[in-house]
Amino acid sequence: MASHHNLLGRQLRQYLGCLGTSAEELKAAFGCAGTCSAKMSDLLNAVNEAYGQSDNDRTMLERSLQLSSQEVYAAMLEMRGLLQAFPDLYFRVDASGKILDVKTGSDADLHVPSSQLLGKRIQDDPSKRVGEEFAEAIARIRRTQSLVSIEYAMKLRGEQKYFEARLLPLPENQILVIVRNITQRKQAEEALRMSEEQLRQAQKMEAVGRLAGGVAHDFNNLLTVISGHCELLIEQVKTGNLSRESVEEVQNAAQRASQLTRQLLAFSRKQVLQPKALQLNGVVVGIEKMTRRLIGEDIELRTILNESLGQIMADPGQIEQVILNLVVNARDAMPRGGRILIETDNVTLDQKTGYKHHELNPGQYVMLAITDTGVGMTDSVKEHLFEPFFTTKEHGKGTGLGLATCFGIVRQSGGDIRVYSEPDRGTAFKIYFPRIDQRAATESAPSPNTSLSHGSETVLLVEDEISVRRLAASVLRKYGYIVHEAGDGVEALQLLSSDHSPKLDLIISDMIMPRMGGKELLERVRMKLPEVKVLLVSGYTDDALADHGALGPGISFLEKPFSPKQLAQRVREVLEEPSALVEATPL
Repeated sequence: MASHHNLLGRQLRQYLGCLGTSAEELKAAFGCAGTCSAKMSDLLNAVNEAYGQSDNDRTMLERSLQLSSQEVYAAMLEMRGLLQAFPDLYFRVDASGKILDVKTGSDADLHVPSSQLLGKRIQDDPSKRVGEEFAEAIARIRRTQSLVSIEYAMKLRGEQKYFEARLLPLPENQILVIVRNITQRKQAEEALRMSEEQLRQAQKMEAVGRLAGGVAHDFNNLLTVISGHCELLIEQVKTGNLSRESVEEVQNAAQRASQLTRQLLAFSRKQVLQPKALQLNGVVVGIEKMTRRLIGEDIELRTILNESLGQIMADPGQIEQVILNLVVNARDAMPRGGRILIETDNVTLDQKTGYKHHELNPGQYVMLAITDTGVGMTDSVKEHLFEPFFTTKEHGKGTGLGLATCFGIVRQSGGDIRVYSEPDRGTAFKIYFPRIDQRAATESAPSPNTSLSHGSETVLLVEDEISVRRLAASVLRKYGYIVHEAGDGVEALQLLSSDHSPKLDLIISDMIMPRMGGKELLERVRMKLPEVKVLLVSGYTDDALADHGALGPGISFLEKPFSPKQLAQRVREVLEEPSALVEATPL
């Protein structure tokens, strides 16, 4: 580089005509030898300095370019690493869809290894529908030169996968295709949709239950009046009289209607829990007619009932619901007809068999089995069978609550339920209830001894339905009781707060009333009269009482519709029960 500078100096001297000229010659020629030499020297020094600075600048530029190329290479490596780390697939294709380059961290979302895709068209997917979607997207991006997004589903190694593809235009008439696996997102969206659907189904069931309970409540009031006055008329008409026979027919119809309302309340789960000793044979026989109507004529129903069957402690209405749900489930599993078998038997579970039923202790049990010849089910279905909202029925045909309800009722009754099934070989549900030694209560209560139903105690009758209140008050007065009446809880409290408040032995109150119902009334009465006995009367209860599963100390229950004799005997039984002082705690 210094030689270049010297060459430049000689050229400058030649240009100035000073080449080979001494200082004396310069002085003689121009009279400025020293000055000219100094100026020339300064000029040459400036040129050398400028070139030196240029050399430095060029060196720095070369070094900068070298660093920039290293940084670009490092950035390229970093970008490549990021592309490989991301699960997305990156394709660079030409205008025809031919794959020019592929970047992917894994081949899990590809039909073939990525190296085999080069040169092929991206729209030549094994799935014709997916290929058509890509072809349409490429045509659209060529027209619009803007971002295009598509979603598609395809089978990969036997599994359904979902993808989102984004196509972006690149220079030189190329297209960047970014494909992302969105299967998890789709599954989450589907789970959310199912949850929302389950919530809607639950709300629908709750609405139906409330409607059924409300209808049953009003209907039971009517049946109480009808059956009560029929009984009073029968007492006044001699046997053999045609009028008596007509009244008896009306009374029988009212009794059948009351059974329907009980079954309606069983479906809506609005009954007060009243577990009692019972024999399963009586429950099966009691609903057999209704069961046959449910399954239709193309399904045969058989029963094999052990005549020496033991008794269990359970709520008859709940057991009816279990049987009906399982029978309906069996019917739906036999669209072309078949057979349903209902069996009862006494069984003993020892240490070995009890281990299979890990929820049960070894001992004596009563078994209820319901078997069908339907389509059966797989092991995977059986694993989720008793989960709420799980159903194998087509959309709109099942809520997924029937078997979950059965499971809850059985477990609440201290039992266990098992299912045995294989595809195309039918299904058997076996339910085990702890066997008790107590004598089973008969389905039809024995006729009370009228003389034992009389009394002279003071009773407060709280009932908003005037016809029911009049009937009940008339019956109680007939049996010797002193009766005070109130149309709802507010009137009852006004009576108890008056200066002439009676000394009460018993409060009989309906549960569902306007202004103030039985629950709030009892809470307030207990604060003032903790020792008073209470008889709740209703054919329907609100959730607050039903959720307790029992009525609590000092509170008894009479289900509507009731007959005059049932009312009189129940009142007598409550009054003769030992008194138990109850603390004033909310129900």
